Amino acid sequence: MADQTTVVVSDLHMDVWEESEGAEVAEAKRHRLQEFFDWILEVRPYRFVIAGDLLDVPERTEGSLVATCASTVQALYQMTRAGIKVGYVVGNHDCGLIGLAAALASPPVRIDYPCMLIDCDGRTVLIEHGHLHDPWLWDYVRQHARDMWVREVRPPQVYHLQDAAPAPEEGPADEADLLGELHRSLQADREQRLADDEARAGLLEIMRTELETDYGDVMDAEARAQWQADRSRLLQGLKRVGGGEPGRLSVAPSDAADVEELGVELLRHLYVGPHWRRSARRRVEAFANAADPVEVSGVIMGHTHHADRADLGGFWYANVGTWRDDGGGIVVIKGGDVIFDPRRRWDDPWPEIS
Repeated sequence: MADQTTVVVSDLHMDVWEESEGAEVAEAKRHRLQEFFDWILEVRPYRFVIAGDLLDVPERTEGSLVATCASTVQALYQMTRAGIKVGYVVGNHDCGLIGLAAALASPPVRIDYPCMLIDCDGRTVLIEHGHLHDPWLWDYVRQHARDMWVREVRPPQVYHLQDAAPAPEEGPADEADLLGELHRSLQADREQRLADDEARAGLLEIMRTELETDYGDVMDAEARAQWQADRSRLLQGLKRVGGGEPGRLSVAPSDAADVEELGVELLRHLYVGPHWRRSARRRVEAFANAADPVEVSGVIMGHTHHADRADLGGFWYANVGTWRDDGGGIVVIKGGDVIFDPRRRWDDPWPEIS
């Protein structure tokens, strides 16, 4: 095995398996996950990385995470004892790990945010969770900021984080309340962002911009033709529910059911779309143009819960997907190249890396 072979997983969300998939499937997946950790100990890669969202922190049912993750923590500890380097890139569902990284001077698990650069046999690979490229997520957080205590927030700048809003004269009554609200904002399920007419209107306007973007530079001809057909149909839907007027869409109460159905379809379309491929390209360009340039040959992300793989002219891109539902994404980097099957299920055989 190559000296710096690296195995990466992302978005296991293991604490919600029972809630979303039932007790029997959840138990089978927990057993399979333990087999995965045993496999890691058997093949002994140089490095093992979780690219975010192992769990939902804080726990959504306000219970204890100890029972859920004790065996996983023990497995990671065994890996470090076996000489495997273990890393964690913080995602939007586990932002509490940022504090853990700051509190521990020499943690046995390397914790990085927002991304991690690793050397795989002379080639640099970037690993990032991917939520910082999510325009829908950040628009939702901005809505919560407005509702909590920010008096005025500028219109969303699509795909870019805004500058910090001026501090209000009166902040939250308790800093813990603010942090709790932020965690809830970052953890909200996607469909919950369609909670009211104003939220739907803002999100649909973001989606209008997304659909009007040409992603020909990150798609082959067949995928681009499908994208163009889909976006033409969905843009017609936007015109129907929004009256075809430019600017922020207005949603009449009578349109609410149509808007919600369209919004869910748009959400699904956004997260399987090429947006994160282009974000990966921008990350690679940013490192190449930095004062101390770095040539990145591969980018790994998660967050979208949809596995993806592409060669993007000078570097490869892989989205690990998720272990929720039927997914079971595992990326292996060997000799600087990627081994990855985007169609892998959680109960499929392990990748061949010997």
